[in-house]
Amino acid sequence: MAIYQSMTDLELLDLLGKSDENAFREIYYRYWKVVFTNAKKKLDDFQDAEDLVNELFVSIWKRRTHMPEIQSLTNYFKGAVRNQVLKYWGMKYKAESYILEQQNKFYVQESVLQNDLEYKELELEVNKAISSLPEKCRLVFELSRVEGLSQQQIAAKLGISLKTVEAHISKALKILKIKLGKYFLIFFL
Repeated sequence: MAIYQSMTDLELLDLLGKSDENAFREIYYRYWKVVFTNAKKKLDDFQDAEDLVNELFVSIWKRRTHMPEIQSLTNYFKGAVRNQVLKYWGMKYKAESYILEQQNKFYVQESVLQNDLEYKELELEVNKAISSLPEKCRLVFELSRVEGLSQQQIAAKLGISLKTVEAHISKALKILKIKLGKYFLIFFL
């Protein structure tokens, strides 16, 4: 409407306070491009700037009856864009920080689960290797490494010589070293 185009900003603001949609529309048409250009410079992203400007105008319409005393729409929009941009960067920073934090938690949990799974698989391999030892050799080895008995205690418990205990432990370690390869050191040193 031509009548609104000829009005001053203050007249339009007065009508906006009375919920005049045409006054709002004129303010929008008059300032959208300037506000968008300002936002685009600060955000350097077309879509984000457009969203910010649209949110700003929606906010103005929602607060139309509670707008502060505005003497200059140009100055008002400069300040409003600055505030919206700061709010945008704050929210974006929080969102990115949150995402990074969640990704880190996920990777740590995944790593722990992976390590736990690998350890359990390795433990199964070790138990399988121990189970494959000859019976007497396995018994001596388990008494030594699992139950923590000394060679003298094992000899006394099984009624065999100390040399026989040493021979069984030595044989068990050689077999396990071959079967477990590089993982042998993790469990038996």
